[in-house]
Amino acid sequence: AMLRLLERCSMTLKMLVPQLQSIFLKNLQDPTRTVRRRAQFALGELMKIHPRPEPVFIELVSVCLKAEVAGSRASALEALLLASINAKSLPHSATTSVPAAMLLCVQDGEEEVRNAAGATLGKFCKRIAEPEDIAEILNRAIHIDGESSEQIGGRLFGVSSVLQECSTVDGLTAKIGEHLDKSVILGVVDESFSSREASVREKNAIAAAELYCLFGEQSLLKSLSNAIESDPGVDVRLAALKGARRCGSAPTNAVPELIAAVTAAAHQKNTMIKYVADKALRGLFLDETGGERSGAYEAAESVLAPDKYEWLGERISKLQSTPESDGE
Repeated sequence: AMLRLLERCSMTLKMLVPQLQSIFLKNLQDPTRTVRRRAQFALGELMKIHPRPEPVFIELVSVCLKAEVAGSRASALEALLLASINAKSLPHSATTSVPAAMLLCVQDGEEEVRNAAGATLGKFCKRIAEPEDIAEILNRAIHIDGESSEQIGGRLFGVSSVLQECSTVDGLTAKIGEHLDKSVILGVVDESFSSREASVREKNAIAAAELYCLFGEQSLLKSLSNAIESDPGVDVRLAALKGARRCGSAPTNAVPELIAAVTAAAHQKNTMIKYVADKALRGLFLDETGGERSGAYEAAESVLAPDKYEWLGERISKLQSTPESDGE
């Protein structure tokens, strides 16, 4: 009921902000998932009218790092994500405390916590919008010690989440790239494609796509192509196909390196692989309006056999005439 009141008449509750803040923060540590979920959304709404958001950020960071109730840390991270989006301004202290906490949480032993931390880090960095500060956060993520699959995969997910979010702000990722330790981050990604852990390779494929869009490094496309064609993990191949789709929006034409692998994937019996491969084809050949990307067909013709190229043309035409929401 309180959540609905906040959504509909938040300004009338402004005098009660301190009390509501205490209630919602307490409920984040409730053993019941439904209660925690309502509390995280309520805190998100409360931040729209909160005159002093700093105490909320401080408390949320504390819960993220110290909560003992199962699920509370993930709920606090979700609340922190909403707070990062809805707060009228970010407190200065939060610009250092939140990223530091997220860099710890993306390496947590619980997958739910790692995923929530990565998503929150992305949204938060987008609000910071200071290229040098964001690059410093990413450089710290890559240089953190820790070799478990959870730690490496979590850090890679954090990097890709930040770059993906910041790519929606014109020119921001390019400025971030100017301050990134490029050789180190590309070295970590290259090495992680050979990890024994499928979870690391999966997160790595998404990170590789974001880094290709940033740097245009051709070796990343080769690694994605190899993952699509031969990785033993289905989830890794799906992630690489999603990465291939993302590469379609990069300034540099990604078709020559990826098209053979994506076309082969679109012929496979596994229905999920075929479905995601179709999405990758759409991303590589069609722009946001459904029009053809310049140079894509010419690039495909140069690397595909005539029969494969003919099939590709027919497939792209079908995709072009089918709304994506209807499935492929």
